[in-house]
Amino acid sequence: MLNKIGKGWLYTVLSVLLNIVAVKIIAVVLGPQGTGIFSILEKVIKVAVSVGTFGGRSPLTQGIASMEAGDNKPFLSSVATIYLAATGIVALMMMGLADVILRYLSVNAVGDHLLIIWAVAAVVLAVLSEFYVGILNGNRLLEQVFVAQMLRMLCLALLAYPIALIISDGRLEYYAWIFVVAQFVSLIYGVLKCRRHGIAIWPFSVAPKISCLRRFGSFSLLVLLGAFIGQGGILLSRLIVVDYHGIEAAGMFETAWAISAAYIGLILNSIGLYFLPAVSEKMETEQRNAVIRRVLVLATVVATLALSVMIVLKPILVSLLYSTAFLDSLVMIQWMLVGELLKIVGWVFGVALLGVQLGLWFLIINSVFMIGFIGLLFIGMEFFDDMVVVGVAYFISGVGYLILSCVVARAKLNFDFGAKDIRLIVFGLIVVLLISSLFWGDLRVAWNKVVPASAIIVICLSFMIWKWGEGIFFRGRAIP
Repeated sequence: MLNKIGKGWLYTVLSVLLNIVAVKIIAVVLGPQGTGIFSILEKVIKVAVSVGTFGGRSPLTQGIASMEAGDNKPFLSSVATIYLAATGIVALMMMGLADVILRYLSVNAVGDHLLIIWAVAAVVLAVLSEFYVGILNGNRLLEQVFVAQMLRMLCLALLAYPIALIISDGRLEYYAWIFVVAQFVSLIYGVLKCRRHGIAIWPFSVAPKISCLRRFGSFSLLVLLGAFIGQGGILLSRLIVVDYHGIEAAGMFETAWAISAAYIGLILNSIGLYFLPAVSEKMETEQRNAVIRRVLVLATVVATLALSVMIVLKPILVSLLYSTAFLDSLVMIQWMLVGELLKIVGWVFGVALLGVQLGLWFLIINSVFMIGFIGLLFIGMEFFDDMVVVGVAYFISGVGYLILSCVVARAKLNFDFGAKDIRLIVFGLIVVLLISSLFWGDLRVAWNKVVPASAIIVICLSFMIWKWGEGIFFRGRAIP
């Protein structure tokens, strides 16, 4: 498993570094206000793409992976037709809601519909890109999937500075150009790779098969609702922050969200690209449990390491990835990093639910988290004039997410939780809490604490790998 994921991590690290370069340039040139506008536009595009693809590439990937080779041509044709129809509807909705979107982006931007036109173009290209990259993912061509993602980030990094300079002169439509170019490059790469592997590059049909629509719909409709609630919730949370604290606060929120959730998500994405097709295969419950348990151990160990290091270096990360003007986001980040470990553990079971077509429960779990987060955020903003509300709301929602995920996994996946699994999760949480307590409230890196914290991380991670990593990080020895 590590061999398949290893290359993914390499490409993911490169993608993260390229994304860091792009975000840093935007933050330095445009400041918190420009970063806030950029983040809201990005979330609008992501929500639209989620609708156009019925929840992202996961339904397409799961459908291809669960079918016999050579039997998926009618399925691909039907899905392609659905994508085009849904994207057309989304494009019309975005144009109709143009003034609403622009009002939240900037007061002075109302009426500047050219920005929305380019955003629509980015959505169309992103949907097509997700289709072809999803085909590669479903056929286990993971390296090509990683390269496609890296190419998008490379475009962002190369275009960030010239576009940021143009935007600083007041030409707001160029906010969307960076997404247009990135998605176009990813689309071309996906098409070329599909063609190279003998996959039809134009499988669209005006008459999709009913049986294929049912197969896709049984999985995708729930994923669509989940993705819409997830991406829509992220967008709504930013709009709430804008209403209470202004567009600059949205930039601070984007900083906290990116550092605590988005970058960890990029790392886990390389695991998920392996995990979803693997857990979607037909197998016995015991075999599936073994796959889930291996990924649970891998994700928990990786997340514990990554989160612990991020907690220690969070002031440097904010200054490096953005600028010192964003240090106020640390009051949110310190809470969100702890809550992220809880979410990561629950994420493993969520992906497993998708793989065995129990998407309704996946939807319920994610909806409960997002509704809880939005509700707590709104209530907190009403009673407390402090952005720390964002972090606290995220942490509390993460606790509920983990509990509900474990309950559903036991009931619906027949996952046989043992004391060993519980100890793994609890130990990882203790490590993150311990490291976090050492650096709580610090606006600068306390270098006198770094050495003992590093020792704790190394010792605890070594123990986790030794205790739970057999067959994943190393091969166990046969007992005579």
